[in-house]
Amino acid sequence: MKTFLYVASALAATAAMAAPASATDFNLTLVSTGSGATTGVSNTVTEGEFTDTFTFFYDFNGWASGSFTNNIIGGRNIDFISIMLNGVSGLIENLPGGTSRATFDNVFFQSGEQTLVIKGTSFGGASSYGGDIQIENAVPEPATWAMMLLGFGLVGAGARGRRRNAAQVTA
Repeated sequence: MKTFLYVASALAATAAMAAPASATDFNLTLVSTGSGATTGVSNTVTEGEFTDTFTFFYDFNGWASGSFTNNIIGGRNIDFISIMLNGVSGLIENLPGGTSRATFDNVFFQSGEQTLVIKGTSFGGASSYGGDIQIENAVPEPATWAMMLLGFGLVGAGARGRRRNAAQVTA
């Protein structure tokens, strides 16, 4: 009987260790800022390890930065394990007082679907974290190109006008 209990206990422990971490997938909506976009990111996770995957689509090449912190409420806390945008790792800081921060800064990406993966461990029951992603376009938008071309045209017209005036004075 003791052998059966030992084997059952060992199997249960192995199954618990092999159990996958909680995983959640989200689709983000970006808010345009004219030369880029921004979005808020947050989630409440149950106790234990978690993996949250956030996906979003962006029409332009760009540079992304983001910062996320845990919300410490009544002994419930989160320690971040990793953060990656399109496979590029960010920085994890575990600060005094239980604050944990996950950041990435100026990660370049191509237009299309982008994937942000945040992994961590929740302690003391359901815990939450939040933060935001800011994106700057790597290529100016069409309205910016139009204004630049108009400016070049006005500068060229002004230079041409000066040349004509100089020719009339010397004649």
